[in-house]
Amino acid sequence: MAIVKYVLVIIISILLSIPSVYAEDDKWIDGIRVRYGEEWYETYISMPLAGKDTDIIKTENTISKFTPISQFPITIALPEKLMNSWSFRGAFLEYQNRTELKDLAPQASDNVIHSDTTNWRQKSDERTYIYNNLFTASDKTFADANSNWALSADTVSSRFLFGYNWGVFIPVGENNRFLKFGLGPAIYSLNFSMKLNLCSEYKITPSPGKSDGHSSECVGKREIDSSSIDKVAFTTSVVVTLWERFTKDSVWRILSQSAGDADFNVKLKNNSIDLGIKFRTAITEIISYTYRF
Repeated sequence: MAIVKYVLVIIISILLSIPSVYAEDDKWIDGIRVRYGEEWYETYISMPLAGKDTDIIKTENTISKFTPISQFPITIALPEKLMNSWSFRGAFLEYQNRTELKDLAPQASDNVIHSDTTNWRQKSDERTYIYNNLFTASDKTFADANSNWALSADTVSSRFLFGYNWGVFIPVGENNRFLKFGLGPAIYSLNFSMKLNLCSEYKITPSPGKSDGHSSECVGKREIDSSSIDKVAFTTSVVVTLWERFTKDSVWRILSQSAGDADFNVKLKNNSIDLGIKFRTAITEIISYTYRF
């Protein structure tokens, strides 16, 4: 709960720091939004290799358990104001509740799943680095006995993205806005824990005739390390909307997306190597209606 309080303090500080010239017509909540769409919460785990961070594990969206999830259909809408007939400013807020993911995928040399694909594992140079720098003697014995070994991870996370954007659009008539684009600073709050697992094989079961919806499993799972963080980062947010009809009582939107990324370093419990974690949040509203207060 401490991190939530900290984030709320930062958000309030940002809102209070918006120039007072805007303050007279601002309000904290603009209305209630009913929406239909999808949410992507992606995670990429990297380690230092040849002087640069290299992805070794990720949420692979062609595997069914890592595909986008349906949005919660009701949310609050934060205020948005016109600066002139073709530009705007406004805030947005997105939250991912506690989510547990099992068996994140190795970053393979070819993450395309074919009909004859049976397993994935890290590239040869990555496996060599992992073997020499991350494994204990016991882990090496396990890897030596399993030629198709791979590294995977189980994660538990919750994320909080708050942004304030300034942007432009093409006005058509008094209420219609096309090709709306906004950009601005954002706060990315993360509560994250991870178990790093050694698999005897990262098994892939292709879904016949499909390019996605495949299944996967870390066979012979063996936990070799763990880590957790509770941090806040400052990043950049982007909001894009195809069409919007904005009136004093309501807002209709078709095809709108908001997104933000953040990078963190995490310390492993049993190893001196720091891993890099990149988190990506993307929210796509196919259609939404906002009742304005």
